Amino acid sequence: MTEIGPGRLNDDDDTQRHVLRLIWKFVVHLAVGTFLFVLIALVALGLAHFVEWLGRHGMPTALLQVMTFMEYALLGVDVIAFSIFLYTMLAELVRALIWRR
Repeated sequence: MTEIGPGRLNDDDDTQRHVLRLIWKFVVHLAVGTFLFVLIALVALGLAHFVEWLGRHGMPTALLQVMTFMEYALLGVDVIAFSIFLYTMLAELVRALIWRR
């Protein structure tokens, strides 16, 4: 192995292993992030069904509107956070792959 720059190796096997490690890390983070996104989205869906059930059983309209707003806010924040997470993870992967080469 000969050094050709900061953090760069000439050995193809080490480079391939490093790239595969980066991709594996990305896939694992993506799987965990997706799981958490789906989990929070299911909570929002459960809240929607609960609000609907409360509406059928005579809950005041003002309270139903507040709970519906919270349902949409939860889902909206979840989507925004997941989008930021995906962008950050993809940018980190691309940055690591470009820096390595």
